[in-house]
Amino acid sequence: MKKLLALSLSLYLCTTLQLSAKEVQLGGDTIGIQITYDGVMITGTYTLEIDGMNYNPADQDIRPKDLIQAVNGETVTTIKELSRQLGLAAEHKEAELTILRDGETIKRKLLIQMINSQIRTGLLIKDETLGIGTLTYIDEQTQTFASLGHEIIDADTKESIQADSGTIYESQVQSIRKAKNAQAGEKNAKIDFEQPLGIITKVNRYGVFGEIVGSSSQPLIQTGTQQDIHLGEASIFTVLHDDVIEEIKINITKINQQDNQDIKGIEFDVIDDHCINVSNGIVQGMSGSPIVQDDLLVGAVTHVATSKPQKGYGIFIEWLLMESENETTNVDN
Repeated sequence: MKKLLALSLSLYLCTTLQLSAKEVQLGGDTIGIQITYDGVMITGTYTLEIDGMNYNPADQDIRPKDLIQAVNGETVTTIKELSRQLGLAAEHKEAELTILRDGETIKRKLLIQMINSQIRTGLLIKDETLGIGTLTYIDEQTQTFASLGHEIIDADTKESIQADSGTIYESQVQSIRKAKNAQAGEKNAKIDFEQPLGIITKVNRYGVFGEIVGSSSQPLIQTGTQQDIHLGEASIFTVLHDDVIEEIKINITKINQQDNQDIKGIEFDVIDDHCINVSNGIVQGMSGSPIVQDDLLVGAVTHVATSKPQKGYGIFIEWLLMESENETTNVDN
């Protein structure tokens, strides 16, 4: 899939009380994440004038985060399909929306205004969310992947995205905006929509999970647990330019033992001069970068201290493996 630099792994077997250790393919690839919805999402509403009266869809109990699934009984899954159905209904100046809200299907009336062949409804909408992250691992045995390691906050609704469909794609890092104190840096990457890597089946607090497509030539590595981690030197694997995965040296400074799934189990400092020179530490787009210590995959990068960009946090790999196994069990059932 990608060329991996500076990695030599000797693997051995260990066990854990939470999950049996397993062999997976090491990630580190920058990926494009495209999340799709079970309908067209409403991200907001605005007021317009219809027949001399102010109208806002919110007055008809139409809310942000509602998913429009049908217009006058016709299924819609994209903005293009929604626009077509609203155009057909425009002569009647209203349409019945079928909306999914918190797992419940409801009906709401929407007024439509047509001006110079342009439809106005008072709705702000989208049918996908795009972002950049890092692949953590691929499980060859189950053909599943894990990435990101944390929730995705919707830029429009400011709430955590919970979804079960989408695609991850190959991406190339074109530049990096360096982190500064109190200002997060960012990878700028080009998503190759012609090269899908996997199908997303779950997006939640612990990241993005799904089924891999195609094959990968990445090296195999044994997973570890929080009991295997110790203070001191470790590495993260991530892309700083194009599609070349690099080993970045870090120093683990604190281990927060956890009995249940949670985030920020690992605290570390970036000590790699090359990474500090290029990005000044952890930047947006590195989330999901695998953390390796003593030839074991033990975690994934998740957060950065914006006041000190060379200080980062990670999630224990066992929590990602648990999510992957839960997803595999659900599919099998």
